[in-house]
Amino acid sequence: MARARIRFTRTVLLTSLLVGLLGATLAVEPIRALAAYATTTSALNLRASASSSGAIRLVMPAGATVEIVRRLSNGYYRVLYQGIGGYAHSDYLSVGGGSGTPSNGGATGSARTTSSLNLRAGPSAADRVLLVMPSGASITVTGESSNGFLGLTYQGTSGWASSTYITTSGASSGDNGSSDPGSGNAGSAATTSSLNLRSGASTSSSVILVMPSGASVTLTGRTSRGFSGVTYQGTTGWASSTYLSTGGGSDGGSDPGSSNAGSATTTSALKLRSGPSTSDSVILVMPSGATVTLTGNTSNGFSGVIYQGTSGWASSTYISTGGTSGGGGGSGSGLIIWPMASGGAWEIIQGYQGGTHNGTDTYSFDLALSSGGTAGQDIYAPVSGTILWNDVSSGGIAIDMGNGYMACMFHVTFSSSLTRGTSVTQGQWLGAISAPGGAGYAVTPHVHFQLWTTSGNRVSTPFTGDFAVNGQSFPDAGGSNQFGGNVIYP
Repeated sequence: MARARIRFTRTVLLTSLLVGLLGATLAVEPIRALAAYATTTSALNLRASASSSGAIRLVMPAGATVEIVRRLSNGYYRVLYQGIGGYAHSDYLSVGGGSGTPSNGGATGSARTTSSLNLRAGPSAADRVLLVMPSGASITVTGESSNGFLGLTYQGTSGWASSTYITTSGASSGDNGSSDPGSGNAGSAATTSSLNLRSGASTSSSVILVMPSGASVTLTGRTSRGFSGVTYQGTTGWASSTYLSTGGGSDGGSDPGSSNAGSATTTSALKLRSGPSTSDSVILVMPSGATVTLTGNTSNGFSGVIYQGTSGWASSTYISTGGTSGGGGGSGSGLIIWPMASGGAWEIIQGYQGGTHNGTDTYSFDLALSSGGTAGQDIYAPVSGTILWNDVSSGGIAIDMGNGYMACMFHVTFSSSLTRGTSVTQGQWLGAISAPGGAGYAVTPHVHFQLWTTSGNRVSTPFTGDFAVNGQSFPDAGGSNQFGGNVIYP
């Protein structure tokens, strides 16, 4: 009996020690749990960074389902919505059926606008305008209220609008100087060129639609920074005053829209930007060989183009109208682009045959943002193809390019939706560089990037020839840590 008691005591002690060790390990090195999902409780901004000042990528409608990639400490979640990654405020997300509502409640049901009225992405005049509702529009009030704004739905679009211009009875609340009224009628004009109708009085505001040259518009009487408020076929927004004429005016200006001036082909993977400069934001990345429609607008070495319904600007150097190469400096095949976002300088902190880069990892790069703050930076698909594997323990992913090679990245928290066989498109958001405790974190935040063969033993392949990155070739020149310290601009 004494011997049995000793064995029992020893078992309890060993079990307690094992549990303690496991607990300590988990506290230091947490493993990413299974994917969590949440529902938006209101129309909600999906932002590029975890801040109310972060650029808005899109507005998710109320009731949308999102995948929570990571919980942050400042009130934001890292989320994935319909394949697009970003940050959303936790106050407007219901996890596992929780409320999460941002308002104090209020009236629900039908109402109408007493003036043309901005429908905004959030409850303030600083939030982005989704569209402009005409005076007398029928709307559905959700019952949410904040800061003098009401949550509502108009023709399937959810957002917020100033309560001053909303009535449930038919009495007009008038134009009493509220900060967010829509637009009225102050005469007519005609466009002198195809012209962007924007959501705000700035070339950085989103394009609602493109009005053709010679289109008749109604002036609202509002002007700001060279833009005029106009209504075109029931849609109200802002357009460059330079391209509006009340009697056959000038055709100059800075914000022409899009028309059809012929077709062209991209000669490399090519960024479609919001404006004609490398400092303008990237809307998407067009693959090499993509067919685009030329608008006829050119500026600063850029051409106005339309790709699959999206208008923007692209470097004229990489656009061909007759099948000739527009590379002008070794653009390569366009198979591969850098997996990081543009807009900053990145450094190769470890190059070919340096440190841990040997054997099957010989031709690989470790990349980090030169200014710091690498952890949490978005990572995009450098190639088009299908997912071979997504390994949480290493923060690694492999994309089969379909030509005997795979593009691989490590030390990144990738979306759990990227399972084997999933198709991805070059430029598609995949995840974010891991911070301490994240998937595959390795001392210093960075993304490890390389090519391997898909058959037999993994053979490391240099980024050269058809595998040049963004047109830049990195051949094996001998020596250790090749290209280490090089600064690149994605």
